[in-house]
Amino acid sequence: MRMWLVLTLCLGACDDGGTRPATADARLQDAAPPDASPPDAAPPDAKPPIALALEAPAALVAGERVAFRLTARFADGATRDATADATWAADNSDIIDFSGGPSDAALPYGGATIVRATLGGQTVEQAVTVTCPYPRFTASIRYQEALAPVRWANAYREDGTQAPFDFRAASCAAEYQDVTAFFLIANAEWCGPCIREINRVGRKAQALREAGGLVVYVVIQNLDYGLATGEVAFRHINRLVGDDSPGVTVGGLDAEPQGVFDNPAIIDTFPTSFVVRKRDMVVVGDSRVSGELDRYFLSMLADLDADWSNPEAIAGLPFDSQCLPGEEEAGEPNDLPEQATPIGFGVHRGGVCAPEPDYYRIEEAGDWTLQLAYDPREVDMAMAPWDDAAGAILEVDGVRVIAHEGAGLETLSGTGPATILVGYYEESSGDYTLTLAPAP
Repeated sequence: MRMWLVLTLCLGACDDGGTRPATADARLQDAAPPDASPPDAAPPDAKPPIALALEAPAALVAGERVAFRLTARFADGATRDATADATWAADNSDIIDFSGGPSDAALPYGGATIVRATLGGQTVEQAVTVTCPYPRFTASIRYQEALAPVRWANAYREDGTQAPFDFRAASCAAEYQDVTAFFLIANAEWCGPCIREINRVGRKAQALREAGGLVVYVVIQNLDYGLATGEVAFRHINRLVGDDSPGVTVGGLDAEPQGVFDNPAIIDTFPTSFVVRKRDMVVVGDSRVSGELDRYFLSMLADLDADWSNPEAIAGLPFDSQCLPGEEEAGEPNDLPEQATPIGFGVHRGGVCAPEPDYYRIEEAGDWTLQLAYDPREVDMAMAPWDDAAGAILEVDGVRVIAHEGAGLETLSGTGPATILVGYYEESSGDYTLTLAPAP
């Protein structure tokens, strides 16, 4: 304080003939220090550096906090730590966040990005990759255990673009930060039941994605029972669900290692579906344990910590009407056999818009053929002859007679008069067309 006062008096009383400042404020302004240097400039007591060296930690793991370092070298050969003087940024702040400073940088998610440090008008950059920690796993797929981190160098998005897909990387990648679960459909190109399940899942893939789920179609075998390439897998899935149904498609041939999915000791039936909780990559849903699982996918997203070994006990049988106004048939209500709508030869339009099926009464005598047409991308339907005496679907030799291929056209033959049931398969609903004709 004494030094400051002496300096002030000297400036005021000891100048060499100039005009004395009129006020104390003027004297203080004359003595004020110059403006601070901009944050990316070299300190005022140093010359600009001739080179900068950026040092990143040897290991960058998502979820940790780390320190970066910047070293400046000058023309005289001297170097100094310039970390705190530089301006720091990453191309993707979801991967590296410098808001806490370069000595306490956060690594929220995994992925590749570029780090830049600027000092004295110079910028140095370095490409870095933040990796994902992964839980202990076995080389198998087991309910309530972590999934093995299988990788595909050649995976397809719904729009046909290609990029690697790796469960280890996806477990914490910034790209999938809004994903809470992966829905895996292990299937084969030759498999009829797989087509039906893929159609069902494809119809709700957008709803799953919006709720935090991502569908992964694993096409293990091609039509010739060999391992499917990624190209074959994508062509197959795209033909079934289209390019507006979000998801990732991979082939069995491209899997690394192959022995996880292409292993009859692990997957002996197609389709087989799994639900993997992303935060710990644990298999929380397994159709080998619970039976058909895809109807519960949306319900599972609401509680991934529940025991889904018996999903019906938790969620019941879901139904979400997808009918538009006017798609119900004119004969409604016909939700019971005694309410069956009478039909003759010709074309009849209707819709299954409630959990109950529709019943029709074929009044034409003699042999007939009935076709049920629907859009398999929107709905999955079936029909069956009804046994009025037994009050159940007609059985022949102990087997129920049901027309269901899942490809959009079902055919049933019989002799009239007869009662027919038309219903949804799983939770599907929508409109359809019935065509009744005399048997050829």
